[in-house]
Amino acid sequence: MKKHELIAYLKTEFDVEVVNVWHVKIKIPEGVHHIYFNNRMEIKLKLHGESETEFVAPEELFDKLRRYQYTKTELNALRKIDSLIKLNINGIYVDAGFKNGKAKIAVVKVDRDKHELSINIRRIECVNILQAETAAILWAEDLYPGTDNIYSDSENAVYSNISNRAKWISRKQNKAADIFANMRG
Repeated sequence: MKKHELIAYLKTEFDVEVVNVWHVKIKIPEGVHHIYFNNRMEIKLKLHGESETEFVAPEELFDKLRRYQYTKTELNALRKIDSLIKLNINGIYVDAGFKNGKAKIAVVKVDRDKHELSINIRRIECVNILQAETAAILWAEDLYPGTDNIYSDSENAVYSNISNRAKWISRKQNKAADIFANMRG
């Protein structure tokens, strides 16, 4: 599919603004998605509310645009910071999302006394979710040496004794990290 054909097809489903031959905007109620093209007709997509830009195939582009949900974006998660701080006790929360040999791990430190939330997110390659959850705990130890508890909703990772600071909590109690490690959707 050629670029002009792709843009014409985008216009049949979305509110499209052509910025120039290399950049197209898709307007949505919450903001704007950005689509970038290069000389090799590779497509980069930057969804509104997400920090990363990713290469996508044309059929993947339409799928991602159709399935987009603002409520599942990083920006929406950041807007929930105040409620996260109020919900969680002081400590370090970790979680991992896993899909197709890749994981997104999050380490979130909550300090209610200072009304602070520190968020660290990293993508890694791994073989399974347990390896990802374990990597999140070990990363938390590296980021925050000391004695603060590291809370995880992975019983297997916590009880594998990789860290004496790791404590198990329910998924509901681990929302501080879960929303940042999410690879669903």
